[in-house]
Amino acid sequence: RVLELDGTNSFVELPAGAFTNLDEVTVEGWVKWESFGSMSRFFDFTLAGYELNVMNRATDPALFVETLHGNDRAAMLVTEVLSLGRWTHIAAAVGTNTIRLFVDGALISSNLVRGQFPTAGLEKRNLLGRSNFKAVYTTDADFRGQMDEVRVWNGLRTEAQIRENMFKNLTGKEAGLVGLWNFNDGSANDSTSAAHHGTPNGQAKIVEATLPSASALVPWSRVMVQLTDASGAPLQNVTIRAEVNGAEVGRATSAALGYFPLTVWTTERAVDLVAIATNDLGGWRFAFPVTPYTEQTNIWKLGPAIHLAGRAVALDGKTPHSALVVELVEPDDASPGPTLTDRSADAFIRAADSTALPHADVGIRAPADTNRVLQLDGKSYLELPPNIFKELTEATIEAWIKWDRLVPGADLFDFGIYNS
Repeated sequence: RVLELDGTNSFVELPAGAFTNLDEVTVEGWVKWESFGSMSRFFDFTLAGYELNVMNRATDPALFVETLHGNDRAAMLVTEVLSLGRWTHIAAAVGTNTIRLFVDGALISSNLVRGQFPTAGLEKRNLLGRSNFKAVYTTDADFRGQMDEVRVWNGLRTEAQIRENMFKNLTGKEAGLVGLWNFNDGSANDSTSAAHHGTPNGQAKIVEATLPSASALVPWSRVMVQLTDASGAPLQNVTIRAEVNGAEVGRATSAALGYFPLTVWTTERAVDLVAIATNDLGGWRFAFPVTPYTEQTNIWKLGPAIHLAGRAVALDGKTPHSALVVELVEPDDASPGPTLTDRSADAFIRAADSTALPHADVGIRAPADTNRVLQLDGKSYLELPPNIFKELTEATIEAWIKWDRLVPGADLFDFGIYNS
């Protein structure tokens, strides 16, 4: 059983003063967001002289943890790490000058940013699914989703300790455990001897659900990517997808210049990457290595790209994917040209200034040992740029043609201007 909150005035309140004796603490639990409301909290607690909360930042899939000692704030932001509808194990180990954030039992960040933040009006409550700033910042949203196995430990837990217990059902008698809310009895009661029983508010309810098992949990890995053009100038507004056998396992879009994170969820040790920029730049990287629960950096120069859509009706026998064409092959003596970068259904073909625009279901066939051909399904056509033949007073037009069916008025081509 798990706690379910609907995002509208629904939360669980724990007793005031429950944790005011804790200087060093580890708070952990399984959390599943169903929407990223503005600053929606996993928890917001009052400890010994400071406040601690964990939330999704803004309305983004970013994980944010902060401590507030008066107006002194220490904070940590990990972007692009949360996913809607996915159970994520989150643990924050916090002490003097220390915040260590773990995701699915692995350390993901310990880099603090210090600053000032006004705390006038901040309440001193202990809340699951609600902000202590709610009275001041009314836009702070209540949590919408589910959570379970919420635990509070006295002291800083290690990565090994977190991983050892994250899939276990604890009894409440474990050494150092000062709060446990597993909701198994249908209530928000604390299973430890501290008896910090919670009070559900609004539509908070206990429902049946299944948490991930150790064997079913898909590990994360992160790539901090800097995208540049051929001259080395950094790019922004670029979307990167990570795929395994054609299935997407991660996606991110750069909102600013510099490094930005791509989080990949897969048990495989390599992924295919595709980058798509808004200025006709892009690129592929095949079999890019990833290591579970680690972060790496990568600088990637993008080149001119074409964008291809349509129906793959035959393969060249060289593609690494069983049902998808992923590269265009030019003869060895051909001059360098653009590369295939986009397999999305709404993409189109673009190449230099002479552009052929396909309409509807257009396929480029590549049978083995034959030429590539254009295939049309009776509802499609290919449009060439306007005015490319306007200088011709005489012309010969030729092609190889194969009709699959004969219908009245089906044109092989139609060139020129009709003058009334």
